[in-house]
Amino acid sequence: MNDPIENKVVRSVKVSLDKAVPGMTLAEDLRNASGSVMLPADTVIKREHIKNLAESGVEHLRIVSYSPPKEFHPLRGKTAVVIDDSPFIRHMFAKLLYRMGVFVAEEAETAELGMAAARKYKPHLMIMDIFLPGMDGLTAIAKLKPLLPDTRFLVVSTHNKKEYIINAIKSGAHDFMAKPIHWEDLKPRVLRLIGEQPAPGENP
Repeated sequence: MNDPIENKVVRSVKVSLDKAVPGMTLAEDLRNASGSVMLPADTVIKREHIKNLAESGVEHLRIVSYSPPKEFHPLRGKTAVVIDDSPFIRHMFAKLLYRMGVFVAEEAETAELGMAAARKYKPHLMIMDIFLPGMDGLTAIAKLKPLLPDTRFLVVSTHNKKEYIINAIKSGAHDFMAKPIHWEDLKPRVLRLIGEQPAPGENP
């Protein structure tokens, strides 16, 4: 997955740990009192990082500041859950969605963990890989769709044969993308899927 934002000049800002959200990127190494690096610069913050840092007594982070362009304003306040067994893919989605104004409530490496997160957060968007340890992604979507009728499901996979796309749509997916994911292809899909969507359970 390419990230064209990566080379843009951005400023860093200091934020309190309680304001940190998944998808933020560290602007500099985070060190403990003895000077050892706890997290290196360019780390994409995950929910477990925030929890572990709080337990370690960290109160502030210096993160890369990025204001989503005007085209992403319809995505402000929207939430997502990302399920993929590749940490790289999960983190990249979290980073790109954050820069589009979408808050990634949870990343999960299995369908089972992703389903638990979906029930908890009721996200606007779920990004789901097909082949996962344990339950496959399409089975998970079929189980979640009746519970989350307003959530949009985007399936991603390295397997892009017609049969996989058809099976994804039959399971309840709203769109399908073949890996590797490209920024210019992801933007219009996310905007189309949730740009005008109210919060799940709310009236339009």
